[in-house]
Amino acid sequence: MFVKGLQSPRDLTIDFAPSPKQYELWKLLQPNCCPHCGGEIELKLTSYDMKGMPVHSPECKVCHSRHLPQIILGGGAGGGGKSYVGSCWIIINCLRFPDARAVVARKTLKALKGSTFNTIKLVLRTWGLEQDVHYKINNLEGVVTFYNGSTISLIELEDLPSDPEFERLGSNEWGFGFVDECSQVSEKAVEVLFSRLRWNTAETFVYPRLLLTTNPCMNWVRSRFVQDEEGNPAKLAPHDAYVPFTVFDNPNKQFVATYRASLDKISDATTRN
Repeated sequence: MFVKGLQSPRDLTIDFAPSPKQYELWKLLQPNCCPHCGGEIELKLTSYDMKGMPVHSPECKVCHSRHLPQIILGGGAGGGGKSYVGSCWIIINCLRFPDARAVVARKTLKALKGSTFNTIKLVLRTWGLEQDVHYKINNLEGVVTFYNGSTISLIELEDLPSDPEFERLGSNEWGFGFVDECSQVSEKAVEVLFSRLRWNTAETFVYPRLLLTTNPCMNWVRSRFVQDEEGNPAKLAPHDAYVPFTVFDNPNKQFVATYRASLDKISDATTRN
């Protein structure tokens, strides 16, 4: 499937050299790939629900692990390279799978277009992809369309009194998603969005993946992924995973040096940390 007016790139240069921490996050996100051994994934019948309907769970064909997280948090210090990993992951899978549907979200579209979307466009340019040649952007609808029919939808997840159940997401179907600065949105928003990840899942990822990223926070993200109120490590659900970041996990050493120098000028210890 090719989009009229667009063409596939001939000289695509994917420049992505992750740090060890970025690679740890990257492995958890790969389609049809066990993060433990690299084996392929299959859905195994595990039980039946109260209505007698079959319940399936993803399992590695090689090591038989069922610890295959689906909602993955990259959390920690600003400048650690979390959003960059998310942007690369979204783009690579849109290029890999024709007619893929990705979704990228923040609390508001204004914040999304002023930050995360700029990173996505930077990655596209860096890899040699040209706007209106290999992809096009519909700013009115908030959709990026690639030459192979794959799309990235930009959406906002702000809680609205007029739509407490997020019915505005309606019957949308996406295959995989990325919520940047997830601490600014509600847990319900994340759960509803995750329930919409079902487009061509069996043919691509096998089981859906939703990436969350955020800086340190004191809300539902902390208690669900990091630690409880007593300071004990959070007991993660089988489908959750947490990868902690610091600024030193950014592979751009020049950026780290410059950013660290700026942080050292902050007098308030809490803000600096």
